[in-house]
Amino acid sequence: MIEFIRRLRVSLQLDKAYQLTSKGCHEEALKHMEAAEALGLPKYKGRWTKTAACALLLKALLKIETNQFDDALRTLIEVQQFLLNLEQQSPEVIYLECVASVLAGDPLRTLRSTDLARRGFQIFKTPYEAVKLNLVPNHIKRKFPLKGHPEWSWNV
Repeated sequence: MIEFIRRLRVSLQLDKAYQLTSKGCHEEALKHMEAAEALGLPKYKGRWTKTAACALLLKALLKIETNQFDDALRTLIEVQQFLLNLEQQSPEVIYLECVASVLAGDPLRTLRSTDLARRGFQIFKTPYEAVKLNLVPNHIKRKFPLKGHPEWSWNV
């Protein structure tokens, strides 16, 4: 029962963070994101889930929006390594890898001469061409739109 309540609290915090982000309330959203993270993001057999990876992509986005580029890049590197190490490279995973690569652009440019950025330049390489938009769940595309994708339309 305690685990159920913890998961519910995490879910509510994440939902609030997504809602606030869509309204442009990045600092408030970041507080909810960090509260969810403190409660423990979803894991399966000791490893993050794709839900946790999405939550951490949101955290990175919020860190970028609040000019915390070091933290954002650390989070993006962590998420990208998790995604790249998944055994199954599904269309959803490839999409999330591309999202992480796109989000990493500003932090990499800002921190380009640091060791952290050099590490980042090595792993953020997922091209748009690898993403098959028609196979990615709509809820993921709504949370993290890849507007730069050549086949992107608002009808996804």
